Amino acid sequence: MMKLKKLRFNGCPKLSNVFGSLNPQLQLKELEVLQVECCNALEYIFEKKEDVPPRLWELELKDLGGLKHIYKCSTELLDLGNLEFLYINCCNKLKAILPASAAQRLGKLKKLYLEDCDQLEVVLAKQQEVDDNCENLVFSQLRVLSLNCLPNLEGFCTDYTLTFKWPSLEKVKVVRCPKMQMFAAVVDSEGDLSTPKLEMIEVDGVNIKLDGTDINRVMQVMQANYRGEVNAENVTGAGLSIQGCTKFGDASVGNVKAKGPTYGMYQEELNLRNLTRMAFA
Repeated sequence: MMKLKKLRFNGCPKLSNVFGSLNPQLQLKELEVLQVECCNALEYIFEKKEDVPPRLWELELKDLGGLKHIYKCSTELLDLGNLEFLYINCCNKLKAILPASAAQRLGKLKKLYLEDCDQLEVVLAKQQEVDDNCENLVFSQLRVLSLNCLPNLEGFCTDYTLTFKWPSLEKVKVVRCPKMQMFAAVVDSEGDLSTPKLEMIEVDGVNIKLDGTDINRVMQVMQANYRGEVNAENVTGAGLSIQGCTKFGDASVGNVKAKGPTYGMYQEELNLRNLTRMAFA
């Protein structure tokens, strides 16, 4: 009996069931990597509990025009506990990646990349019913989060009854997500930072050093003023650093006011570095 460790589907326009299409003689308990690309008839990846390989650590989904959900089975049965790397690109019918209740079983996830999914509204969908065991969600090993070209994305999770913690998160990149006004509830009830290792985020090429500033507040200003003038009174904090932005345009420092696809915030400290087109008014 053949034991697969890596399985890839590419350019299978009539494929409607990933695991149902396989020879029963194939043994999938050892499967570690699953890649599915250009299979437009596919609506679900996992249709039943038995479809989820217990050792799966890498899942890549690309150009799946018909994909509605990653799962069809009950999320209570969906166990992706060994998943470390998730990459989703050009899956334009997806509105959410997973429900919030399933996030509790993503304890080993280290890298999450979401790109060019036109209808994606949230990463984690709101809970349909209140679950007392799902009020505090911890992504204990997530280090990298990249959100790229998601025109309808409103946030990582818009259920603000949930508190999130990312104790290992080191890199957040947000590019061309104009509707994203909030990230998630990132500070717990005791006021502790949920992202202790996150020092800087990148939004549309602008590197912002947090220095204790609430990541949600940064997102509000950066995205709400994506194409217009920024009101410098919108955000206060300990400091702001902007560096390495070749398209950063005019700015006046005083009230720290910026124009065009640029951003301004009132801070106690302002650091501007490597801005090749910067001109002071």
